[in-house]
Amino acid sequence: MPHDDPVLACALADARFHELTLAALGVPLRWAAGLWWATGRPARFLMTAGTLTARTGSDEVLAAVADLPAVWQIRDCWAALDLTAGGYTAEPDDPWMFRPASAVPERAVPGLVIRRADSPDRVRLFERTAVRGTGDQPPPEFRDGDIHPSGTRTDGDLHLFTGFLDGEPVATSLAAVHPEVVMIGAVRTRPDVRGRGIGAALVCAALAAAPDRPAALGGRIRAVPMYERLGFRVCGQALLWQRRT
Repeated sequence: MPHDDPVLACALADARFHELTLAALGVPLRWAAGLWWATGRPARFLMTAGTLTARTGSDEVLAAVADLPAVWQIRDCWAALDLTAGGYTAEPDDPWMFRPASAVPERAVPGLVIRRADSPDRVRLFERTAVRGTGDQPPPEFRDGDIHPSGTRTDGDLHLFTGFLDGEPVATSLAAVHPEVVMIGAVRTRPDVRGRGIGAALVCAALAAAPDRPAALGGRIRAVPMYERLGFRVCGQALLWQRRT
């Protein structure tokens, strides 16, 4: 059970996020006992594959992705692989963080309104805010819809949230719901309005999408203290294996 292994919960939640996101891009996943991988060319900004157990073998991973047209990043959730034979190099990922199921705290910020991205226009605004509007410059080749196209389902298990401060979009978060855990992601806040509790409010909005389940995320180092105040704890760190083609 993922409740007994926080890293497993994180791995399952991450796989669910990619399953939902890549489906909107027309890229289905394949699954093996300890691995998932995209069956076609995924977006450069997403994972191509990820491990689901610490026992997954390096040769198994390399064989699964060998015939793909491009492999951008493989998430080694337990930092247990060695993919150098396939021409990959590794770098540390953001820390895994896990939060047991518990009541979602209330985080009200004066002037902040949080809305679901429940239409193509709102999905586009969510993506622009997450990728372009929060201080981290996207690669120059990024185009609208590269991660969340207009056909992204917003009536199922993927929930997208945009925070508006005095009417301006300034922050985002998302929740990808797995039967046993919820993945929290895309937590971004515009630099000039950080430090006001906006990011925490967006995290709480995402947690509320599945309040009966534990939650997982990959937390940026600078945001770890915020997540800890909301009940998350660091439980591990993955590796990202990359091979640029």
